Amino acid sequence: MDIDAMHRKLADDEVLKNAREFSDAVDGLLCKYTWVAESVEDCHENLEAYHDEAAELLREVSETALQALNNIEDACADFRGAFEKLAQFAWPFPPRDIYRMAIVDTIHLHGGSSFAMYIPDTVQAMLGTEETVSPIALQRSRQQLEEEGLLAMDLPAGVWQLSEKGMEFARERAQNRMVGA
Repeated sequence: MDIDAMHRKLADDEVLKNAREFSDAVDGLLCKYTWVAESVEDCHENLEAYHDEAAELLREVSETALQALNNIEDACADFRGAFEKLAQFAWPFPPRDIYRMAIVDTIHLHGGSSFAMYIPDTVQAMLGTEETVSPIALQRSRQQLEEEGLLAMDLPAGVWQLSEKGMEFARERAQNRMVGA
């Protein structure tokens, strides 16, 4: 073989070697591309399948939230209605604290002691209401005043009397009303 033939053969071998390496590289890349393409296609199919399911779940969550909101709004309206009825019912009856303070002021006005029969009318006049003062509310207020130590206990039936603590409290209330006036 002559040198030129040898060079051609070596060149052909080198080209073939390079061609094989190139072919192997292309095959590897084609495999990777095919794998990636199949993965992307699988992901796309899964997304499409799950998209519908996710969209349905979102619709259900949205509907449930809307129903809950409507239920809350209905409950608020029910509570508002109930509280309005309660306020209308309670309107003529002042809170117990007002009764308690009116009792203290009434007994103080009578010199620190009063017969029970005079208290409802005086309390009613102090409250400025035309409604009859509730005897039950007066009794509860009296019990609370006794528990607080503002009314004396163990008195004859029908007598309500401020304790020393009650007199001091009534004087402070009277003084504050005069200062505030």
